[in-house]
Amino acid sequence: MKKNMFIRGILLLVVVVLLAIVFTGCVPTYSLPPTTGTVYLIVSGSYAYNLYMDYNQKISSVSSGIYSLYNVSIG
Repeated sequence: MKKNMFIRGILLLVVVVLLAIVFTGCVPTYSLPPTTGTVYLIVSGSYAYNLYMDYNQKISSVSSGIYSLYNVSIG
């Protein structure tokens, strides 16, 4: 009787451990989306430009070229 209960106890423990490993391995990990990004502005022409982002002047009196704005909020 004792041997039978001992084997059942070990078998139950193994089943519980295996189920715990299987179910915890399936938990998805979510990473937070980035909150800022980089914007590249391509300016062409022979004039001087003021570059605005959300009604705020970021760069003033630039000629043609490629300009970068960093830490721009998404949306």
